[in-house]
Amino acid sequence: MTCLYDSWESWNEEFFDGVLVVPSIFLAEPKTPPALADCTSVSVLGSRSQIRIRPALLIGNHKCINPDTPMEGRILFLADILLHEMIHQWQEEVLGNDEGSYKGHGPKFVGKCNAIGALLGLAEVRVAKARGKNKDMPSCAHWPHKVRPTNYYMGAYVPEIEEVKKEKEGENGGDDDNEEIDEGIDVVDDLVERFSRLPDDSRLQFLNKIKALMKKR
Repeated sequence: MTCLYDSWESWNEEFFDGVLVVPSIFLAEPKTPPALADCTSVSVLGSRSQIRIRPALLIGNHKCINPDTPMEGRILFLADILLHEMIHQWQEEVLGNDEGSYKGHGPKFVGKCNAIGALLGLAEVRVAKARGKNKDMPSCAHWPHKVRPTNYYMGAYVPEIEEVKKEKEGENGGDDDNEEIDEGIDVVDDLVERFSRLPDDSRLQFLNKIKALMKKR
């Protein structure tokens, strides 16, 4: 864990102007089962910011990790996962905008990925939704490991797993019309989440406004 904190401190100064608050970094299961890691604005210890990285990535029993490779490669992979989560931390602490309608991987996230990537010599990525002229670019949801050289992790990372997942998602519809629908659903999900955080009197006001809007249609 010490090496992760060392990386965090170095990157905070180099890429985030030293403004991020030192988070609690855990090797622990993220909230969402498929996620490799997650970042929250409050830790389980009550302090500001928490980053959880899936332990299986270090142990070597995660499906995207080859356990028969040097531990150093897995640590490099974890460090890149940490860097990814630092951008989510930056969204929360600096921007005050987690881009919920993009599930965290919207234009502002992309801009930061590509700004850091330019310094690291990495290819540019796009928002998580594959659409328009940039749809063939790598997704920022898998940055930076998606755009690292193939030998960077010494064989520890197995990219074929994500490629199979991407193909399966494509079978469920990947044209622009479906992307528009997906984006609309994401926005609704974000509204529902924000609504659930409101106090009871604010919820009632919100519902009354929705009813008034529907009557006008």
